[in-house]
Amino acid sequence: AKAIQWLNCLDLLHAILGLSRSQPLPTGMQLASRLFSLHALLLPRQPATVSMLGAWAIADAIRYLYYLAPVFPKAAAAAIKSARYSWFLALY
Repeated sequence: AKAIQWLNCLDLLHAILGLSRSQPLPTGMQLASRLFSLHALLLPRQPATVSMLGAWAIADAIRYLYYLAPVFPKAAAAAIKSARYSWFLALY
């Protein structure tokens, strides 16, 4: 679990290099909060770690689909955009 969350550092690198539409500062803040939460708060409490990592994985999958939305048909892209801005309410 720790290794996969550390792979999210690639998101920050992509934002810095301009390979994604993400802004480096918010991406870095999100990454820092996730890594802090994982290492300082959650690992000692394994059941909480599983649910948090699951929510993060779903949120990341929706975000990556949103980045790919321009290659999907318009109806699918609209559904992905809607999911991107509404699922976070349930996940977080």
